[in-house]
Amino acid sequence: GGTLARLLAAQTGRCLSEVAARFYAAQVALALGELHRRGVLYLDLKLENVLLSAEGDAVLVDFGFARCGIDVAGGQTVRRPGGTRVYTPPEGILGRPVGAACDWWALGILLYELIVGYGPFAEHASDERSLRLAITNGRVRFPR
Repeated sequence: GGTLARLLAAQTGRCLSEVAARFYAAQVALALGELHRRGVLYLDLKLENVLLSAEGDAVLVDFGFARCGIDVAGGQTVRRPGGTRVYTPPEGILGRPVGAACDWWALGILLYELIVGYGPFAEHASDERSLRLAITNGRVRFPR
C-alpha cells in the first residue's frame, strides 16, 4: 500500500533499484497510454498520485486536473489548470497550452526521482523564478 512517494522515502539509499524503477515507470506509462487512448490528459502526475495496490501495482489517483474528451492522437492541447510546478513542462511554465507530452514529461521527472532519489529541479523548487528558468532552459544536473 501507500504511494510511490512513501515507498521512495522509505528506501535506505532514498532511491529505488533500477528494476523497481523500470517496473513502476512501465506501469505508469501503460496507464497514461490507456488514458490518452481514451481521450484523457492526466495533467498531474507525481509520486504522491501513484498509489501502490496490495499486490504492488501502480495505480493513478486524483484526476482533479484531468481533461476528458481530448483528441490526443490529433495533438489537441489545453490550458493546464494547475498541477505541481516541478512536474510542469516548459510550455506549461510559459503559460502555453499543453498536450499529451505534458504527461510524458512528468513521467520522465517521476522516473528521474525514482532512480536518483530527488527530482531534476529539486534545488530550484523553493524559488519560482529559479524553477521557471531551470525548466525552460533545460538546466538539469545529472548525478555521477
